Amino acid sequence: MVRNYQRKTDRAKTPKENIEAAVHAIKDGMSIRKAGQLNDVNYRTLSRYMKLIGEKESLSDVHFGYKQPKVLNDALERELVQYILKAASIFYGITMHELRLLAFKLAIANKVKNIPESWLRDRKAARTQWKTL
Repeated sequence: MVRNYQRKTDRAKTPKENIEAAVHAIKDGMSIRKAGQLNDVNYRTLSRYMKLIGEKESLSDVHFGYKQPKVLNDALERELVQYILKAASIFYGITMHELRLLAFKLAIANKVKNIPESWLRDRKAARTQWKTL
């Protein structure tokens, strides 16, 4: 994965408000192409959204694209953050390497099922990209 990726196009940058307005227009009886033209949204994008939301009123639950796989769930991440903040409050600094080791040990101790092979292979620590996800 490239650490400093710079976007080269403006695809998939349609404002959520435009999509919601187009979806409401379609639900009121307007055609998908006409609603897309009026709200500056591609008609194929609208048809994908319409297929996903079905009878729902809001688009807040609808997500497209790829999700980054999470190794630690939200509760474990919160626990790790609290530990780091407590350590910082008593002036005990944690280096990034120590943080990666701690994340790995936390995942092992809690029997996390989706630990990446690279964590097991590379010095029993989380990868350097883990902290940026």
